[in-house]
Amino acid sequence: QPAAVAPAGERLTLTEPLVPMQTVEVEARTGSRRGIYGSSVLALDASKIVISVPTRLHEMLPLAPGDRVAVSYQGRVSKYVFETTVRAVRENRVDLEPPAGIGIASRRSPRIPLRDSGVQIARVERGHEELTGTALDASMQGVRAVMPDELLQWERVRVTVSLPDG
Repeated sequence: QPAAVAPAGERLTLTEPLVPMQTVEVEARTGSRRGIYGSSVLALDASKIVISVPTRLHEMLPLAPGDRVAVSYQGRVSKYVFETTVRAVRENRVDLEPPAGIGIASRRSPRIPLRDSGVQIARVERGHEELTGTALDASMQGVRAVMPDELLQWERVRVTVSLPDG
């Protein structure tokens, strides 16, 4: 699916959608016992998300309708998280309310500001066409930059950052 385009001056958040058979982590935040366990998405539609619950985990970490849970999953770019409510519990399955929104999970490494730093991007699939922009910050996961032209989501690029101190 193509990347969305935000109106000028608005911040854009791209999230990778949750899909059937995707591995997720479920953190029980309410109820008699709290904990985290691995699960997978069995089905999803506009009205509910159905996840698996292994029998032994269901016995150790029972979920009940009304319990609040946090669900996280790893996408290609970021780790995503959302909070929701348990709607129903059936044998080895839990129905969850669809989330109001999905956010990017907190980072494991901090962003470092890159003041007065240039960035050059070579577009691999476009004959190494080069774009020049400004690097805003960096972390262990990547660099955030302002570019004169839009890059497509998942477009392969080679990035070179020029720091002011060399």
